[in-house]
Amino acid sequence: MVHFNTGVTALQTSERALQVIGNNIANANTPGYHRQVARLTSTMPYQQAGLSIGTGVTLPDISRLRSRIVEDAITRQAYEAGDMEARMEGMRSVETQLTARDS
Repeated sequence: MVHFNTGVTALQTSERALQVIGNNIANANTPGYHRQVARLTSTMPYQQAGLSIGTGVTLPDISRLRSRIVEDAITRQAYEAGDMEARMEGMRSVETQLTARDS
């Protein structure tokens, strides 16, 4: 029975890990998406007659990979872009006024 259970849990764990990979691929170009990582760990081995028989793996958690450095850079770039847009709008206003006077 232990061998059958090992096969079933292996298939279930592999299926879930593939779902995580598929989710990462499907959302690769989604703004703000953080890649997920499936952490696989081995299950407790089965002890029989002094032998240790492996019982497979499990997927205890899925975590998101986030880079503080990258997130800070994105925030800084968005701030700078907004600041430049505000300056540009002010310059356009001045340009419009100067052009109207020259005509």
